[in-house]
Amino acid sequence: MKRILIGYIIDGKTGGIDHYLMNVLEQIALYGRDLQIDFLTNRITPQLKNNISGYKSNVYEVATLKHPIKQLKQTLHVIKKNKYDITYFNISTALNCIGAISAKICGVRKRIIHSHASGIDEENKIYRAFLNFFNAIGRVFLYRQGTDFCACSVIAGRWIFPKKIVTGSDFKVIKNTVDIDKFVFSSSKRKIIREKLALGDRFVIGHVGSFTYSKNHDFLLKIFKEVHSINPKALLMLIGEGILADEISRKISRLNLDYSVMLMGKRNDVSDLMQAMDVFVLPSNFEGFGIVGIEAQISGLFCVFSNRLPREIDFTNNCSFLEINKDKYISAWSKEILKAENINRRLDTAELAEKSGYGIKKQDISFLVKEEV
Repeated sequence: MKRILIGYIIDGKTGGIDHYLMNVLEQIALYGRDLQIDFLTNRITPQLKNNISGYKSNVYEVATLKHPIKQLKQTLHVIKKNKYDITYFNISTALNCIGAISAKICGVRKRIIHSHASGIDEENKIYRAFLNFFNAIGRVFLYRQGTDFCACSVIAGRWIFPKKIVTGSDFKVIKNTVDIDKFVFSSSKRKIIREKLALGDRFVIGHVGSFTYSKNHDFLLKIFKEVHSINPKALLMLIGEGILADEISRKISRLNLDYSVMLMGKRNDVSDLMQAMDVFVLPSNFEGFGIVGIEAQISGLFCVFSNRLPREIDFTNNCSFLEINKDKYISAWSKEILKAENINRRLDTAELAEKSGYGIKKQDISFLVKEEV
């Protein structure tokens, strides 16, 4: 039996990495091979146990990066005890290197490192600069702990790996995939959802993302303020939660937009809510990829993205990429968003999404189990 250790998972539901890892686990299970897939997490919860219970996977709890020595000892113990053939670490910064170091110390034959981000999600500028500095240092030695290297985009690869790795034969871009059938546009569903939310003839601008620095809600509200001044029927639908939620809520009130912004919180029906939108915006400070942009395109929405997103996210030619974070760019954003007012028909992009490799059943796992398949 081949044994694979995957890190790091939260609960199997929270965030893009968790969704990706569950897709990977499901695809591995479909092969029916003699594989044991285990996980590392910083906290074992009942929800996590429940989400992986059908796969006969073990989950091991290790300390967070706030306790690096403890995490190293615990990870070494797990790897030595179970004698893994492959380790697969999914990380957002080069600072998160302890798992890969442990695997090399233990002599694991195949050590895969996968980048899922392209920046530090920290609001404080000084602390962010501090972490960026140490990420740059980490890039120098992280790759030395691995044998294979992946990222959700080239930008994400360059974030934690040096250029020679990203341009080399041991690097691979792995597409994140989506349950396409859930997001395909339905006019009847749109009508039901809009009636349920009492949207009437409001022009709905949608955004999905955690209330953190990376998603750039502050700039988004500046854009929406101008859009709303041009079209008072405009409504901003914000889906997500996070540490900046209260701050953003207060800013909405200061801008007198309380009746024009819908704070939806964390939802498990994002695919339905996208049906009710008229345009999708993502003015992020950075994204490793931005899978919600794929979901929005599958829903047939015109999308306006930050130019900090990787261009490969646009598989429909129904997207715009604009500069961010300066007042002089706000007008361009509002004009681009308001173009959607004149769009009378949603695109049918399901077939194109499948051909582009975004179908959940096409999740690439060959880099992980190619010797077993």
